[in-house]
Amino acid sequence: MALIILVGLALRLAFLGQKSLWLDEAMTLRIALMTPAQIWRLVNEPHPPLYNLFMHGWVALGRSEVMLRLPSVLFAVLALPILYGLGRDWGGTKVAALAAALLAVMPLHIWYSQEARMYSMVSWLALLAAFLALRALHGRRRGYWIGAVLATLAAMYTDYSAIIWLWIGGLVFLAQARRRPELRSHLRVWGLAHGVLLIGYLPWLPMLWQHARGVVPAQFGVFGASLFRALSMPVAPVQWEAALPRVGALVAVLALALAWWRGANAGTWLESRWWLGGALGALFAASLIAALVPRGYLAKRESLIGLPFLLLGVAWAISRAKHSRMLAGGGVALSLGFSLLTLVFVPKEQWREAAAFVQAQQTAGDVIVLQPAWAGVAFDYYYQGGAREIGLEPGAADLDVAVLRRDTRRLWLVQYVPPPPLPPDPLVAALDGSYLLQLSHEWYRVRARLYAVK
Repeated sequence: MALIILVGLALRLAFLGQKSLWLDEAMTLRIALMTPAQIWRLVNEPHPPLYNLFMHGWVALGRSEVMLRLPSVLFAVLALPILYGLGRDWGGTKVAALAAALLAVMPLHIWYSQEARMYSMVSWLALLAAFLALRALHGRRRGYWIGAVLATLAAMYTDYSAIIWLWIGGLVFLAQARRRPELRSHLRVWGLAHGVLLIGYLPWLPMLWQHARGVVPAQFGVFGASLFRALSMPVAPVQWEAALPRVGALVAVLALALAWWRGANAGTWLESRWWLGGALGALFAASLIAALVPRGYLAKRESLIGLPFLLLGVAWAISRAKHSRMLAGGGVALSLGFSLLTLVFVPKEQWREAAAFVQAQQTAGDVIVLQPAWAGVAFDYYYQGGAREIGLEPGAADLDVAVLRRDTRRLWLVQYVPPPPLPPDPLVAALDGSYLLQLSHEWYRVRARLYAVK
């Protein structure tokens, strides 16, 4: 297990500061520099406050890319022994070791362990809650129930996706308890635990209500489409992000139906299905490929909590297959190969490069126009040139010349470039028609254009 942890740590530290902070990571720093009261009341951040409160204290240690991303590395590495413990309690030592080894080299897990956001933290907390809850259900000390409640509550205060997984897990437990006496004996404690969770979440409910009316639907609109248009929207290549949550919701409903239908025999019945290994293998392959695709970030984030549990299933299926050692070695080697490809070749928004380019070329009297205005959060992390900045709304089609001063000689347009296919940019067309284009350069998801005003 020590070797697995060392390998996992090494992969997560590799190239940790090489890639530029992207917009969400830069936003993490801006929020962390607020006061705790401001962080708690922040309406435009579509996440609960625990991670940002943690980062408020952490940034006192440093604000470099490495320091901002280091907590995510640590949470990801801490998940490895927890997954091993969960796997050992559920499927034995071999299953536990293989699942932990797969997670250590899993590209999707490594990617989010190198991001200064809350996804690595909530994944670790959800895994810890499952480990403690399983031990509590096995009749271990009552302290495991307390630990499971605290870990679950912390996950709920870290990301809203934890609430979705808690809801699914609770329904499956109730369905299983219907026919399993050993689980029915825990129903009272289970209900008490959920009561404590509700009481513990009461202070956040007013902010949850404000988020539900504002930014959260914008983040989770894909899930609304999944629920209300499940069969009506064709899945084109640009819509695969909308398809994945549908698949996840369908799997959750099927798991609930199976638990209700088969009761105590659900696990045995499922183990006997010939297609189970193929289904787990397909999901495993999809998770490998997803890390290489610089799209569908929402779907990948939401699947991160379920990834360790998927790997437990994959490890269990491999342990029961013929040539299990060869399959286990191949799975680990394949994951490691995909991880190295992801670390080296999958980019993040290149704000560092754009800021350095503008700063090296600027002269006195330059003005920088940022579109959208919030792109300045990432740009300003690197830019130290001191030129005046103007922010525009995402859909702005022209620049009001009244905002330019008389001494303005040149105009920089720095834009966030969304993924293709790209419609014609009306702002670029308007500036091209009004001013003389002198320089233009494009990086990954960032574009800079220099115009002569006079």
